Amino acid sequence: AEHSALNHRRLLKSIIDASPDWIFAKDPEHRLILVNHAFAAAWSQVPAMMEGRLDTDFWPADECARFHSDDRRAFAGEFVRNTDDVA
Repeated sequence: AEHSALNHRRLLKSIIDASPDWIFAKDPEHRLILVNHAFAAAWSQVPAMMEGRLDTDFWPADECARFHSDDRRAFAGEFVRNTDDVA
């Protein structure tokens, strides 16, 4: 089962990394837990260098406050898609 879960995670990461759109996920503390290549490239980073860091490491605090509203909705189970160009 553990091997299967690892394969599923790798497959999901491959699909996410193939997208030209920014895709990322954060935990309740606003720490990036998953970042695709398109998102990382916008910051001249690689995903592994961004994962585990806070959103405030990349955006000003006032912008993060706006994002945190979306985060609360997402953690409440709502689908949130932001189409704003922020970079």
